[in-house]
Amino acid sequence: MTTTTTVLFGFGRKLLLGLACCTVAGCWVSSGGSASSSSGGAGAGTSGSAEQGMAGTVSSAGAVSSAGAGGASVGTAGDANGGAFGATAGSGAGGGAATGGSSLGGNGGGSMAAGGAGGSGGSGACAGVFCDGFEASTKLGSAWTVDKAVAANVVEVVSDKAHTGTNSVHMKFATNSGATFIHETMGFPAPMNSLWGRVWLYVMTAPPNGHDVYIETSDGKTPTDTGVRALNTLSKNMAINVKPGVASEDNSSANMPLPQGVWTCFEWQIAATGAMGSVTLFMNGTQIAKIANTKIPNFVYQRVGYEHYAADSAGGDMWIDDYAIGTSRITCN
Repeated sequence: MTTTTTVLFGFGRKLLLGLACCTVAGCWVSSGGSASSSSGGAGAGTSGSAEQGMAGTVSSAGAVSSAGAGGASVGTAGDANGGAFGATAGSGAGGGAATGGSSLGGNGGGSMAAGGAGGSGGSGACAGVFCDGFEASTKLGSAWTVDKAVAANVVEVVSDKAHTGTNSVHMKFATNSGATFIHETMGFPAPMNSLWGRVWLYVMTAPPNGHDVYIETSDGKTPTDTGVRALNTLSKNMAINVKPGVASEDNSSANMPLPQGVWTCFEWQIAATGAMGSVTLFMNGTQIAKIANTKIPNFVYQRVGYEHYAADSAGGDMWIDDYAIGTSRITCN
């Protein structure tokens, strides 16, 4: 007997969850996916894991996992988006400080490891509607698109530098002006164009002399000229830039340079009501800049990378890890 349930998630997409009764051989799992749960007594044990296969299906462990020590036996169901990403295998409701399991996005997409209620996902853990630690493959998952206006620039998944796990996205920049980003649409449309984002960056770029962009939420219309740039450098300092804002541009400087040669956590919040709202930038958990009462467009994707509007005297490198986007704050921890 099969029961089909339609679930409406917060970002307006529907996911059909087909849960089949198990035979002696075990429950069916989506293509390319597998499920496992920890051993141990009732209500105790380590968190389970689930792997999400092709879009539109969920592995049998997607909604239930074993709890961490002291936890309940049912894990918390994670967010899903358009059928491409499965439920999060985390610690059980009321569980202890157990690290959540992993759930890989469809076709090698994002890895998810969010702790359940009362649990902990650990440093850099995935959470939210979509997240990616880039651990699933040696290539970018299908959730990502590369925007590369400079042919000499390089975008690759590497295993020689990471904030957590093994992998990160490495970008190598030539001296040419232009933009190189990775962007995703999994978290969109965002309700009321409001969202939270989080990413860890390791930056080694040439000292900026003008306007450089690192994190941008876009309406997709003229991405090289408009958008909500939660992290920029303007006159060598980090800043928020919104174009068009209430005037032609709105800016808010953090009055400090962008850290280089170290992993740094950046969070951004866009809180909108209709076409107006605010943008707030956090670094390592502390607010460093904010713009209030600015124009907010209808977003279609989020991108992370590097755009510089004038040629540099030297190129540079940047690494991206532990990206997440959602409707509530994800935090750096």
